Amino acid sequence: AVHSCEGPLPGFVEDPCAGYFPLTRASPAFEAIGLERFGVEWVETPLAMVHPLPDGRAIALHRDLEATVASLEAARRGAGRAWAELVGPLLRHEGLVRRVALSPLPPVAPGLALALRLRRTGVELARMLAGSAATLGQRVLGGDEPAAWLGGSAVHSDLSPDAPGSAAFSLFLPLLGHMVGWPFPRGGAARIAEALVQRLEV
Repeated sequence: AVHSCEGPLPGFVEDPCAGYFPLTRASPAFEAIGLERFGVEWVETPLAMVHPLPDGRAIALHRDLEATVASLEAARRGAGRAWAELVGPLLRHEGLVRRVALSPLPPVAPGLALALRLRRTGVELARMLAGSAATLGQRVLGGDEPAAWLGGSAVHSDLSPDAPGSAAFSLFLPLLGHMVGWPFPRGGAARIAEALVQRLEV
């Protein structure tokens, strides 16, 4: 899925499948490889993604938390404040969160360290993440619009937004948007595959 092709117009390149790479940027394994040494140049944008709503409005995920809060508030009053309360503690412990999510399974040591930092909030968060993105959006962020925004991220896991466990994906991808953005390689996704081949050949 990490490839590029010509199109949609002559002289352009498109990525028909994988197109943004927050996990690659956050991954300790890719950090150790150093894709940049093999020619990968990341395009960083302050706006990670926008989820359109049926009525013509949209909710945006920005690198900046406050800008995201404002976008959520414009769609559903209270949703932005709820998002800030949900992700604020996780962003304050970004290093631990990344270690829990991206360490070999099971991430016992970083998981316990994060639980101690979050205390009761961590127990409640674990319970929420075992549920669905739809429930997280409705009950925590307060309505259909933020639930749709979270659901857009959840479907990248191949789970439906109302499936158990989809809440974890619907939270983690936007959280990565705040932590590392949703960058893409200049020249297309194929640059990553090419860099990995070069790494093997060195």
